[in-house]
Amino acid sequence: MTNQIPVTKVFASGSHHQASTREDGNQDHKNVAWSETPEPGWSVVRGTSKLNVNSAQGVWSYSYVSDDGNKVIYSVTTIHKSAGSSGSVDFTISFTETKNIARSEDRSYTKDLRWGDSISFQYPAGRWKLIFEAFDGSHNEFTGADSSNPFIKIHNQQGSWVISTADPKTLNWP
Repeated sequence: MTNQIPVTKVFASGSHHQASTREDGNQDHKNVAWSETPEPGWSVVRGTSKLNVNSAQGVWSYSYVSDDGNKVIYSVTTIHKSAGSSGSVDFTISFTETKNIARSEDRSYTKDLRWGDSISFQYPAGRWKLIFEAFDGSHNEFTGADSSNPFIKIHNQQGSWVISTADPKTLNWP
């Protein structure tokens, strides 16, 4: 059986730099939007984002804007000062991202069958295995239609697999 299992991991952007210092023209940079999107195939887990400051100086600030539309947006402001330190900040943006992955799940069922019994089940071919421990001590494994065993027969009947045990009155066994 295959289930969709959500997996998560932390996404961390590369380093961002914003400044109002001489290197950036001694200009104020107010409410500059910085956005990050998850890796292809992944989605932002809302409410998990952070702006992580690596270094900063002078007058600067940031504010959270949104994590809608599968992207995270922060607004950053740096202010130029004629005297003293102008604003400068180096930062990253991080958030948790998620996606569903298909995972096969093995299931095991035990069913005791009496002589002449039959059961049916619906699993795609190649997605199941029948392990038959016979009363004579033999161990048998089947993954599809089979009529070679004198005690048990497996066949497909209109999309369902049918397992039948032999009727002791008709059993031809040495």
